Amino acid sequence: MVARAVASLDILSHGRAELGIGAGWFWDAIETMGARRLGPGDSIEALDEAIHVIRELWDAGRRDGARFEGKHYRLAGALRGPAPVHDISIWVGAYKPRILRLVGRLADGWLPASP
Repeated sequence: MVARAVASLDILSHGRAELGIGAGWFWDAIETMGARRLGPGDSIEALDEAIHVIRELWDAGRRDGARFEGKHYRLAGALRGPAPVHDISIWVGAYKPRILRLVGRLADGWLPASP
């Protein structure tokens, strides 16, 4: 849903959307939306997978269905798109070493975060 919503916003704003995400900070609010509370390690794993899933769905130029198999997320031939107007940057909020490594590996930018 996030991938599609941000791509739609990018289309509506003529290429001015970027995505800022993190590994979960407001767990009470997250649980009220039906998601389960994850520990620090699992939340970073889930964020890693989510970035891959988002980019798979944004790759609307491919004709095949999006596929991904992870511990937290799975795509089994999902319809790709909508295609963003431009290459949307993914910025990750982080402050501890493990998630900072994820920023260096997968993100386009870093949002310094502190508890």
